[in-house]
Amino acid sequence: FGRIINFSSNAAQGSPGQPNYAAAKAGILGLTYSTANSMQKYGVTCNAIWPGAATRMTDSIPAGRMPGAGLITSATAAGTTMDPANVPPIIVYLCSDEAAEVTGQCFGASGYRITRYTHMRPERVLINNGPWDVEDVFKLFKQTLGVGLEPPRMF
Repeated sequence: FGRIINFSSNAAQGSPGQPNYAAAKAGILGLTYSTANSMQKYGVTCNAIWPGAATRMTDSIPAGRMPGAGLITSATAAGTTMDPANVPPIIVYLCSDEAAEVTGQCFGASGYRITRYTHMRPERVLINNGPWDVEDVFKLFKQTLGVGLEPPRMF
């Protein structure tokens, strides 16, 4: 029996100007999913949290780059949507007996909102009857795999 809570960030979705930080936070998600798969047979759960709060770390980010936070700083966050105290309730739940079957998930905790994020799942698949060649991909991509493409969105 056990609980592991990893801390990631919505930066894993592709934080502009910080590819190194985004890669590190995405790596934590991979670690979370792999650990959840490996440890489930032992009764150990592993989940990730994307906290959203005003902290000393976020104080160093220019206010204009803090969507939804405005000018709230760690010194003024108490009692607001950016209060770090809004994050622990989901963590406490995930560590409880009640959450024994919740594993391999990513939850956002920001303000007065708790969000469960989906895993990467296949959206479109293109199958060929034999080996692919470059010409086939060029011919078929736009009307198959290319339909509905969206750039990564961070928030």
